[in-house]
Amino acid sequence: MTKFMLARRCLEVATDTLGTAANTLAPRLSAAGPFGWMKHRKSATQGFDDGDRPPVDPEAVHADLLRRLTKLYEQEVARELIVPPFKRALLYGEKAAVHDQVGDFTFIQLYEAVKRLAAQISKCCGKFG
Repeated sequence: MTKFMLARRCLEVATDTLGTAANTLAPRLSAAGPFGWMKHRKSATQGFDDGDRPPVDPEAVHADLLRRLTKLYEQEVARELIVPPFKRALLYGEKAAVHDQVGDFTFIQLYEAVKRLAAQISKCCGKFG
């Protein structure tokens, strides 16, 4: 994956635009079929940018993403919201977080797993109490 795609993925995770059933590295398919995403794309000749082309400097995109994620985290802390410690894991992205006999896991994978677990716990608690 390019750094631009990783940056976009981190931003989607941070802003909760991914569905709950989204896999870690699997592309999303719409209900309209595998080519439903094409109708939302602009023509590459219109403004000479189709929105999917990486910028000239991927490092700038990555730096901007880290700045935006840090700002998002700090805003939540400043508003005295309950911010789980694992949310800061988004700042580390695809870096290895855990290595065990099962395999390697990145910070984003751990974040998504914990988020799914929290949703399951909330769902169970909502039913019983």
